[in-house]
Amino acid sequence: MFVAVRYLKALKDNRSLISTFALGELKNRYRNSVLGFFWSILEPLLLLTVLYFVFSSVLKSGITNFPLYLFLGLIVWNFISKGTTMGLNSISNKANIITNVYFQRAIAALSSNITALIMLGLEFVIFGVFLAFYGVVPSTTILFLPYLIFLVFTITLGISLPLSVINILYKDMQFIWNIVLTAGFFVHPIIYNANMLPSGLHEKIDLIPTVRIFEMMQDTVLYGKIPTLYDFVYVTITAIAILGVGYMIYRKFEPRIVEMM
Repeated sequence: MFVAVRYLKALKDNRSLISTFALGELKNRYRNSVLGFFWSILEPLLLLTVLYFVFSSVLKSGITNFPLYLFLGLIVWNFISKGTTMGLNSISNKANIITNVYFQRAIAALSSNITALIMLGLEFVIFGVFLAFYGVVPSTTILFLPYLIFLVFTITLGISLPLSVINILYKDMQFIWNIVLTAGFFVHPIIYNANMLPSGLHEKIDLIPTVRIFEMMQDTVLYGKIPTLYDFVYVTITAIAILGVGYMIYRKFEPRIVEMM
């Protein structure tokens, strides 16, 4: 507990370094590209167009406000995918700095996740335009959205921290993680509604906290439904647990980061 508090204080003291890394990574991501930051918006839009055509015209999803349902799932999943992938490479991409300058190594993964969060914010602006275009006025339940995003950020950071150090030891980790992300895309209710699944399967995948958060986001943003107290407690506790376990794994390998690089 005291170690965690000390680390949080160190992160607070290094706010300027975190923002420098986060903004620098955002600029470097689109450096030399013609459209620059617009790729952050175009990527989910292009995927939305393809998936919408397939699942509305060909497979007939039957989901109310399907374009919005699909877009919301895509941008949140993109955040998880980008956040964990950038977090996985956060230390290895800063090898020259890490081997020459000392700072709390957790800053690398944290700044990568903040970069992904900024990109998510840009995508939510476009999502707001989509809401207006389809004439959907969200209920006051949308006020739960910031907290749900915070929980997704917490989980993503909890995954990114151990990935960032394990990737230094085992370079195969990046390929394994790509497979996990591909499988995760189809496990989460993005192109389908979880209620379409058999009850036994639905109950099992609902144990995955991000799956439940996706459902809570869809309910609060698109359908004006308030999730149960149990859902809020469950996703909050599991998010904290994932961050805690991820932090402990990270701490185990952190002293060996420089010698492993």
